Amino acid sequence: MALTDLKLSAGQVVVVRSASNLQLVGVQKALNFGTIQLVNGLSDSYSIGDSVLLKIDLEKETPFMVISGTYFYLINETDISGKEPPPA
Repeated sequence: MALTDLKLSAGQVVVVRSASNLQLVGVQKALNFGTIQLVNGLSDSYSIGDSVLLKIDLEKETPFMVISGTYFYLINETDISGKEPPPA
């Protein structure tokens, strides 16, 4: 099954763990970033390729799919704190 074959419910997004576009790191608390790979078509907030700050730690989550060593996580938009600006 390909990632594009998934039918997401409203509010669901698929992310992969990634580094911050702005090279941000946490002090005394980990900052968790992800890049959106797939989003429900009804989302007004997020698009494929957006770098997002996550409220959850993906290292503690179970990936729902692994393709060529890349771990994909199915999360809800409510698990996202916000978007990062694109790299300069």
